[in-house]
Amino acid sequence: MLPEAQGRGVAVAGAAAALDDARRRSERRRVLAFPSLTNAASNAVCARLGFVCLGEEEFPYRETVLRVAIWSLDLDDVDHVERAGV
Repeated sequence: MLPEAQGRGVAVAGAAAALDDARRRSERRRVLAFPSLTNAASNAVCARLGFVCLGEEEFPYRETVLRVAIWSLDLDDVDHVERAGV
């Protein structure tokens, strides 16, 4: 995200809309997210939307290994728009 757009809730609003759409249209009921441990903003978006952090994992990516957080959200348990304040 461009620096001038950061901190305005754009990522939260976009993710909340995508989750709301997935809840209405998808047969799958769980969403997983794997942001880098060093990406505080992405981890904060997950937390704000009601995801539960299950732990950390090493994730092979190209020619390196990333340390990621494992976030899980049950689409039946959360009203994403209300939780996100969007």
